[in-house]
Amino acid sequence: MSEDLSTIKQKLIGCSVFLVFAAALSFVALVWPDISPARDTFGAWFQRSGSVMVIGAIWVEFILFKINPFINPSESAYAVPFEVPPVYRKWFKALSGAAVVFALLGTIIWGYGDLFFIEDSNENSLEFTFSSLPLAEISNALLTPVIAFLAAYIAWRQWKTAQNRLKLDLFERRFSVYDATKGLIVSIMQTGKATDENMFKFLAATKEAKWLFDDQIASYLDEKIWEKVVDLQTLNSELEGLPQGTERTENIHKQRDIKIWLNSQLKEIDRLFSKFLRIEH
Repeated sequence: MSEDLSTIKQKLIGCSVFLVFAAALSFVALVWPDISPARDTFGAWFQRSGSVMVIGAIWVEFILFKINPFINPSESAYAVPFEVPPVYRKWFKALSGAAVVFALLGTIIWGYGDLFFIEDSNENSLEFTFSSLPLAEISNALLTPVIAFLAAYIAWRQWKTAQNRLKLDLFERRFSVYDATKGLIVSIMQTGKATDENMFKFLAATKEAKWLFDDQIASYLDEKIWEKVVDLQTLNSELEGLPQGTERTENIHKQRDIKIWLNSQLKEIDRLFSKFLRIEH
């Protein structure tokens, strides 16, 4: 959890620069093949640029995978200590999509980029051409990467399904904390007191809150909600033995103030929990 906004921005910029560099290298190798090393043919030089695209796409996906919990906190198994601007999420999605395209295109270039170059027997050199390539040869050449892409897509869908299951499980665990917190307050509003049963349910449901949410929510549940409920129960117990008089009146007023505060927290709970209770597919 050592990441911060500036680090995430640097990584997004680094990924963008790397993809631009990989695309520029392939473009240069295609348009200006004369810059290739003397020992390489133009086709081999263009093929090698495809390998750079694939490596770049893999590296970008690895970096994006590492920062994904910070970009999409609803998918994270732990709390994110800061809010990421929406523009970062759009940037992240654009880079993720570009990485997939680069991986596919780079694989095709890496495996079959030399087919776009033919030898000129008159000048004993290689020239870039599309028109003279037989259609059957191109189709056969593209068959393998297409199959590989379909296999990769199926694997990606399986991974995505597993991720969605994980997000649903995480949502359910977080929602149980949210539901127990609101349930405790609603029960107090209905009965006018905090019962041992409802307080035990709250403790059992919120014991993992510090692992599922950020420090703000964890301290809010422990230091505000729980303490107020304990104070209310204590005052209610003391009230039974108090005779009519000033002390009894003060006790009733204190209970009323706590109940008013707890009732006002229903909307605050929605606000605090909202960013952790989103399921984005």
